[in-house]
Amino acid sequence: MRKFNWTRTGFSLVIMMFCSSGWLFSQAISSEGDAIFAMMKPLIGKQFKGSFPNSSVYDEQHFSTVYDGKFIRNIHFVKDETGKILYEGETIFARDLQKGTVQFWYWNTTGGYVVGSLVLEGQRIMVTGKNTGPANQTPEVKSSMWDISADGYVASSYFLKDGNWEEQWTMQYKASPKQ
Repeated sequence: MRKFNWTRTGFSLVIMMFCSSGWLFSQAISSEGDAIFAMMKPLIGKQFKGSFPNSSVYDEQHFSTVYDGKFIRNIHFVKDETGKILYEGETIFARDLQKGTVQFWYWNTTGGYVVGSLVLEGQRIMVTGKNTGPANQTPEVKSSMWDISADGYVASSYFLKDGNWEEQWTMQYKASPKQ
């Protein structure tokens, strides 16, 4: 069984780490940022769970909006098979209304944080950021999510190795009851 180094992965878990009645979702889609928020809409108000490959450890994702739907908040917990929290983090996604893009800020239990952006590549939301966490963590992060619906989504995490992005893992997140 492959073991993951939770403090090394840092932000990459968040992508998997996204009020239908809010202002945000009632606006016409006029930018890439609007399109990304619209793609994330089915996740709002729900909880999702995905198991890491070849591991009993799983990731729990909770999505909500803040400030009347103008921002998306994601809180996630990496837990072992007993439900003990091994790692956790929180992300705020914001549309840059001047540039028409989406930016994010992620904080985690290692004391580090990641700042980055989201872009569309076909039907995938690609997330990249600069990590300010401990020296043993990767300085840059990249992840993606696709097949997004109220029932779940697929997410991948990548690490930069010798100048190339290599996939670390892919997992399926499924909607689960809120706890």
